[in-house]
Formats: sequence, C-alpha cells, structure tokens
Amino acid sequence: MLPVAGTKIELHYPTRTDVFADSSPWKLRELIVYRIRDLVREPLTIEEYLQRPFVRRSRYLLIGRELGSWKQFYLGSTQEYFAVGQLRLGLYGPNETKPRHLVSRAFDNTPNDRKELYKAVAEWCKLDFGQLKLRVFADDLRIIIPS
Repeated sequence: MLPVAGTKIELHYPTRTDVFADSSPWKLRELIVYRIRDLVREPLTIEEYLQRPFVRRSRYLLIGRELGSWKQFYLGSTQEYFAVGQLRLGLYGPNETKPRHLVSRAFDNTPNDRKELYKAVAEWCKLDFGQLKLRVFADDLRIIIPS
C-alpha cells in the first residue's frame, strides 16, 4: 500500500541512489508525506530527467518534509517498497496520463543502460513531435493501492 498524503512515515533509504553504487548503507528516514508522483501518470520532462540522469528511479516518487526540508524519495529504492526500476521514453499528448506512443525499449537501473538512455534522449529530443511531448516514464506497471 502506498503511503497517504499528510501521514508521517519511516523508510529505510540508501545513502547513495545513483546507478554507479553497487550497494549503499541504509538510513532510517522519517518524513511527512506531501504527495506521491506516479511516473506513468506524471512522467518526467526531459529537463527533469537531464538534471539527474543517473539516479535510481522507480514508478512512485514520494515528496515530503523531513526535519523541515523538502525531500524526494523513490519508493522503489526503499527497503519497504523495493522495486526494480526501468525507464522508457514515450510520447504524451496534452494532459494525457499514459503514453500515446512508446519510442524506446525499457532501460534498467544500471550504468550501461542509463548511458544508453541518455544517448537516446539526446537523439529523440532533436525531433519535432508536434503537439506530443517526449517524456521519461517508469516502465513498471505494478499497482500499489493506497490504504
């Protein structure tokens, strides 16, 4: 079950979340949930992806406050909600919550795959798709039902 906005939760989160870290110590994090972003319904813009292209990502991005600071945690990276993350490129129409067209294969949370995704983004973003927008979404369609 997904955490609910407005609740306080504890998560064990790795100290390093980039794809180059084979393993990382877990740190207990306590936060108040503000919202959860579903990267299928609300995919990353190309600009968001390029800010941190090598971070381990999964479908659900938790946004909350920890010790008064805004933080973001990919639930699939936690011990409690672990999921193998895969990213994919898709074309989304205005206000659409699922990709209209898939334009790439799925890319795993590995250094080689993320380098390939970076190259694919660089090539695909040169093209004009009209009203459609190129987005990066989580290719993990398992559903976690909120409690």
